[in-house]
Amino acid sequence: MRPVNKGEAPKIQFHAFSYDMDIPQLNETYLQKQGKIERQKAENLFNLLKLDNVPKTPTTKDRRFATRNEARNYALECREGWRRVKGTREKEQYLRLIKMLAQSSGFFSVWMNIFKDDAEVKKTLITVFKGTNEEWCKD
Repeated sequence: MRPVNKGEAPKIQFHAFSYDMDIPQLNETYLQKQGKIERQKAENLFNLLKLDNVPKTPTTKDRRFATRNEARNYALECREGWRRVKGTREKEQYLRLIKMLAQSSGFFSVWMNIFKDDAEVKKTLITVFKGTNEEWCKD
């Protein structure tokens, strides 16, 4: 683990969080292997951003849940389409569409989770989200 420079955000691997029923949570299985310091960093980030917030009413101002759910639905639909075109001539064009939709909808870790078993799409997603370091996305 490299030291964090003053003014620089600590690096947290996207594996630190998992998604169940569209709600982020700490990935305890992964974090146990990383040690107490990494787990504490992940927990601090999780709490700071209130990642487990689920709006109680439709008028709640925090729209992250709905936006994250929308991105997840896009990713799920793309995964199904990708399975159909993966071995065809349309593969590259479909991969470009995945890139555009992922970039416009956001939620990198949601996309990475949905495509966790597809190295080609994961590699593409890493290049789409600016500032993403491939080193921090290894399994």
